[in-house]
Amino acid sequence: MSAAAELALAPRLRVLVYAADSERRDVLLALLRDAGHEFVNAIEAADVVLCDGYYPADSDRPVVALGGLEADQAGWLPREAPANQIAAALGAVAAGLTVRIAGKRKPGSPRCGSRARTAS
Repeated sequence: MSAAAELALAPRLRVLVYAADSERRDVLLALLRDAGHEFVNAIEAADVVLCDGYYPADSDRPVVALGGLEADQAGWLPREAPANQIAAALGAVAAGLTVRIAGKRKPGSPRCGSRARTAS
């Protein structure tokens, strides 16, 4: 199967949305619907969690956080990230990848392609 065919068959994700603000939650739900994903109400049914800011629950599900503090979540994007970046991040973390926006690295973390310096 070609890579294009695999992308066309990208799985429909079951996503739990956490947003304290109901208007923001509605915006995120519409984004999920437009991207072809399914909204679920229980963490047990979710493939991934999309949260606006901080997500208080402890779960083994990958989390994409929009804004808030960058921590150990699988995905972190700025709160104002566009829909295409959010959709890409959901798919990536569901596939086991870690997502960070370019230019928003933690201080001291190496850039992709940089060579680690070792003492000789």
